[in-house]
Amino acid sequence: MSLMKTISFTENIFNAVTFVGCILLGVINGTVTSNFYFLLQIISIFVRYSYLQKYYHVIFGFGQSIIVSFMKIVLGTKIKCYGEGFKNFIKNNENSIYISNHLTYVDFAMIETLFWSKPYKHFSNILFTPKVSVRYMPYYGYILKCGSGMFICRSKNCEQVDLESKLCEINDFDKPFTIIFFPESMRFIVERKNTFEKAKQFALNQNLEPLEYTLFPRVGGLYKTLQKRSDISTIYDVTIYYEDMYDRKSGEMRSVGSITSFSRFLGSTAHIYIDAIPIENVPKDRKLLFKWLFQRFQKKNKLLKKIFHDQSSWGYGVQIETSNIQLYINSFGLFSVFFGVGYVFGDFGVACLLTPANPKRTDINGTPYCIAKRLHQIAICLACFLSNSIIFGYINCYGFVYKYIINSGTKENGNIATMASLLGSIKLSVLFFSGILSNIIIQKVGFPKATIMGVSLSLVTLLYNSYSPNITVLFLTYGVLHSIGSSLLFISSISILFYHFKRRIGLANAISTLGSPTATLIFPFFFHNYIEKYGINSYFALEGIMYCFLLLCALVWTVDSKENTISNNKVEVKVEFKITSNTDNQNEIIKQSKWTASKAAYIKIFRNRKYVVWLISMLFVFFSYPIPYIFTIKYAKLMTVKVRPELLLSTIGFGSIVGRSVSGFISDLQIFNRLIIQQVSIFLYGCCFILYPISIESYFVLIVCIIIGLCDGCIICLSAPISQYIVGPSNAEKAISCCISLISIPLFIGPIIAGVIIDKTDNYSLVYYVSSIYPFLATGLSLLTYTKIFKNKITNTKVLITAK
Repeated sequence: MSLMKTISFTENIFNAVTFVGCILLGVINGTVTSNFYFLLQIISIFVRYSYLQKYYHVIFGFGQSIIVSFMKIVLGTKIKCYGEGFKNFIKNNENSIYISNHLTYVDFAMIETLFWSKPYKHFSNILFTPKVSVRYMPYYGYILKCGSGMFICRSKNCEQVDLESKLCEINDFDKPFTIIFFPESMRFIVERKNTFEKAKQFALNQNLEPLEYTLFPRVGGLYKTLQKRSDISTIYDVTIYYEDMYDRKSGEMRSVGSITSFSRFLGSTAHIYIDAIPIENVPKDRKLLFKWLFQRFQKKNKLLKKIFHDQSSWGYGVQIETSNIQLYINSFGLFSVFFGVGYVFGDFGVACLLTPANPKRTDINGTPYCIAKRLHQIAICLACFLSNSIIFGYINCYGFVYKYIINSGTKENGNIATMASLLGSIKLSVLFFSGILSNIIIQKVGFPKATIMGVSLSLVTLLYNSYSPNITVLFLTYGVLHSIGSSLLFISSISILFYHFKRRIGLANAISTLGSPTATLIFPFFFHNYIEKYGINSYFALEGIMYCFLLLCALVWTVDSKENTISNNKVEVKVEFKITSNTDNQNEIIKQSKWTASKAAYIKIFRNRKYVVWLISMLFVFFSYPIPYIFTIKYAKLMTVKVRPELLLSTIGFGSIVGRSVSGFISDLQIFNRLIIQQVSIFLYGCCFILYPISIESYFVLIVCIIIGLCDGCIICLSAPISQYIVGPSNAEKAISCCISLISIPLFIGPIIAGVIIDKTDNYSLVYYVSSIYPFLATGLSLLTYTKIFKNKITNTKVLITAK
């Protein structure tokens, strides 16, 4: 009994050591390869991806050599080779294909170990053909996608897009390549009785002999490779089995799964039989190739039957000897464990968090996303976040400037509240009214130049205001010119998202617009009594310094020429063929100019009744939108509020952060209706304007401010996805620009009406009661979109060609 316990304890210790060794293998391989991978991803932001493609294969090959080192040093793996094909494999250095049976997860490592016996070792040119589902593996699937993986779709009538693209990349290799196929598509596991029965039934239906020790092969990937590549010289037929895989006590085969079970059961000895078939003897026709491949697997079945059933051998085998010097040199990857940060934030971290290996995620050209593109998208969102935080952070803190103007006014200026409100409304309305103008400038000069123009214009006006803050001059400089410059930055931050995000536009827009409420949450605590202490001059100078940081956006907001062309051409263009001569019947092609095509696109948008109704409802909402940001602080100071007035504005900002985050996430989900969510938010928005004056003297006002912020975030964040949903992706940029420009009208009129009410009645509560009417009108108007007359919706337009 004690002996059995000792054996069991020893086995558990061995399993634990093996498991730790496997983890160590992953850490070593991950740290070494991921550091280089991550460095290349950063470089590829500035250098064309195709220039760095071959280095990905080199790094992948280096990582594979570490695996082989682990198999040799830690597990003591031995390999014996048989067959005449092994001699041909050692001598020749050629483009080749390997077809092998599939028993374990380490079959690929066994075949790679063969390359250590060759005079020329180039792991970087070994290409694997796993099935598409392997791409979902968070670590190894990502490495294969970036390196040497050519994923094969096993379903019928699949186009094999990834396989074809990788086969074209082989042209860049400067050394002979090897493509490894496992035609069985899954491992041979004894417990899969159902799989064996299906394979046997399929063979009988095809009048073929059932296979006992192998699964039924698939020919799609091999056929596509032979079609695309005419420079392949030899196909190596590899049959592999592992020593002691046959349990002599039970008389059954053992199932082998992962590398841990391989090290526990198999004695770490693999036997490989190799046949070399010249490419001239391989048929090119698909049906003939299928029969040929099935015949090869019949031979594999006979070889394995000779081992497992007849309990004989394949004859004399040659044991592969590898250079220990090279193996120990590769094992230096152990030292890179100290650079674990590269592992966490390299392959594993990026693959799990930033770019999951999802084959459905492709760019505009249909190619898989790379980390460089995803990092660029993240940088774009951060730049948009910075832009929105600075622009709207100061706009939403205009209440401090409003209070300064009110306090600095003389008794002769009886309409000082109207003037202060007028300046705020002009500043906000001009920023939005310049939306279409900014969009035209961006289309003409590009995003980087438009960004530099906007920052330069804003800096000039702020510099002038810091020296001469005259209230009359502020209407021109701070109210008009500065707002035009800010509009160029704001429209750029919205438009750039439509070029780089197709499916997750809601989430990208939420991250970008989070800058506004975040700044609204933080700025009031910094600007509290700032103007009273340092003056309005210092306030404008500080704003100018912060605008200088927006020059960094010009480095990030870039668009590829192909994407720009495709986006600009997504308008409906009619081409007519007009007969100009009755004698020769020559045709004159009359095309619309770019301006005519752009104008036609805007007209097409306004013919969409659903978009028009939604736009009008948004106009009603924005009559009351600036009211909380302009009058909250002044109103709270006049009343006996139990909390600091600045806290109310920050509470609205906090609620807006939560609202934009949640609505941005759910707007990309198909189960939620974006229009209904926005309409409910508008209705609650109007209710809060009634509750705010009622609760101003209690702590309940904080809850009201949070709800105002939540509704504010939902209304703003859902505008871009809703416009894309109504008019289609190709016209979304123009639709949101029109919306931004037209809402400048209520943004201009709303604060003026509020200022007139205050001057005439000196009643801030009445301002909030009147402002609650507009959201209720918008909610009632938006209900019309559910009638039958408003059911039409523009989808993505295509080029229309009509011939007469």
